[in-house]
Amino acid sequence: MSSPRPRGRCVGPLVALAVVAAALAAVAAWNPFHLVWSGRCATVLVAAALVLSVAAATLRLQTTGARAAVVVAGVLVVAAWSAAAWVSAALTPELVVISEVAGPPGSRIRLALVEVQTLAVDGRTFSVRARAGTGALAQESVVWTVRSAEIPRPQPRFVDARHVEIIDAAGCTLRSDVDPVTLGVDPVDAPERSTGCG
Repeated sequence: MSSPRPRGRCVGPLVALAVVAAALAAVAAWNPFHLVWSGRCATVLVAAALVLSVAAATLRLQTTGARAAVVVAGVLVVAAWSAAAWVSAALTPELVVISEVAGPPGSRIRLALVEVQTLAVDGRTFSVRARAGTGALAQESVVWTVRSAEIPRPQPRFVDARHVEIIDAAGCTLRSDVDPVTLGVDPVDAPERSTGCG
C-alpha cells in the first residue's frame, strides 16, 4: 500500500505561483504602458500572492495549532488589504469629459479635457489627458493639470503624431512629447494653481 503524498510537495509550486503573482503585481503597479486598469490588476495580484503564500506556509507547518495561527493571520492580512483597496477605489477621482480632440490621421491618440472630481475643497481641478484604446487596452496619461474656479478653455492640438501643444487662457504654451506606444508624456505640466507662464 502506497503512502499518501506528502503535503510538502505542493509547497514549491505554491511559492513559485506566489512569486509570479508578486512580480506581475509589481509590473502592474509600475504600469509602463499607462493602462487604465493596472491599479485594479495590481490589487488582485497582491491578494493572490498573499493567499498563495499563506497556503504554502500552512502546508509546510507540522502542527495544527501553527497552521491555524497562520491561516488566521493570513485572513486578517488579506482582509486588511482588501479593505484598503476598497477605500482607495472609493476615493479615486471621477473624470468628467468636457471636450475631446481627435489625433491626426493614422494616430490612435486623442486629447480629452476632463474635470477631476475629488473631495478637495480648495477649488476645482481640470486636466488634459492623452488617451488611446478602449476596454482592457485603454490607456491614459496626464499632460496638463490646473486648479480653477471656472472651466478653463485650453487649446490642445496635435503638432504631429507624437507631439501636442496646449495654449492656456493666459496664452502660455506647453509642448509635450507623447509616446505613441506607451503613452508616456514628457514634460507633464501640473502646477498647484494656475499662475502665469513659467
